[in-house]
Amino acid sequence: EPFQHLAVGKYTVTALKALHGSEDPYIYAISDGCKTLLYAHDSDIFPVETWEYIQSQKLRFDFVSMDCTEGAMEDIPYQGHMCLGYNRRCKEKLVTMGAADEHTIFVSNHFSHNGKDACYDDYAPQAEKAGLLTSYDGMEIEF
Repeated sequence: EPFQHLAVGKYTVTALKALHGSEDPYIYAISDGCKTLLYAHDSDIFPVETWEYIQSQKLRFDFVSMDCTEGAMEDIPYQGHMCLGYNRRCKEKLVTMGAADEHTIFVSNHFSHNGKDACYDDYAPQAEKAGLLTSYDGMEIEF
């Protein structure tokens, strides 16, 4: 259920509402009690209820992994995924509301061959300008 906590081993997982083309889509906040990850894949920019929950619960993320199906586009003409422009806007909103800061690691992930400049060498320099890392197969980040 959305906004409910589930213990999974040493982690607490909270399902947050997402915007996607499926019934009841979710993104996830995952915490070990010290650090918190926002896993935001297969979602557009989050719905109002998710932003309100993040703010009301004073969630703070150490790591944010975001969908970037449409690569370096600024906007996309459908609901359900993100692009660089949306990743940038999500990052700015999370920082503005205090859910992230200059120490939070932001990563663009979940690319599609349909996206603009979705190849690593084309996308990564643009993402870096926005303060985002670009994922790649085998990438590991300790936070």
